[in-house]
Amino acid sequence: YPLEAGAEFGDVVVMGETIVEYYADDGRGTILYNAPKRKTTQLVKSNAPYQRNVVGIVSNNYGDFSSVGHGLIEDKDNPMPIALVGRVPVKVASTSPDLVPGDYITTSSELGRATKAVKAGTIIGKVLEPWTKASGMQTVMVFVEHGYYNGIDSASFAGIALSPENQ
Repeated sequence: YPLEAGAEFGDVVVMGETIVEYYADDGRGTILYNAPKRKTTQLVKSNAPYQRNVVGIVSNNYGDFSSVGHGLIEDKDNPMPIALVGRVPVKVASTSPDLVPGDYITTSSELGRATKAVKAGTIIGKVLEPWTKASGMQTVMVFVEHGYYNGIDSASFAGIALSPENQ
């Protein structure tokens, strides 16, 4: 996907306003240079909480066909693979509450960084490992799973009792 300059692995990206043209392919990897070019939106780093136009996370997994899309983005448009599904590290906002496996994450006000979803809104995925501010970790492994979080913690459902080690 075409990205703004300065995007790095682990950044959360959203649809920008710039339209980029690219060469299509035949679905089997052959670039169709003589066919009309296709158009797509250049991706930019997220910059606000709960952005609805979130697309994915910049990934260094160049070999995964589910991340890289199809067609040929020219070098001038800064092509990089974007994880749309699957397991990938994401940068965490310094203001994020602590994270535990199973927490939902969303975009934050920190450029390109994710935070714990604590209210209803668009999410990027689920956290797969614990993270705390004190850990010094800049990223956390997540399962990319676009969706909508209703803002209700599972511990709040009637009839569900969680032991402290399962919370």
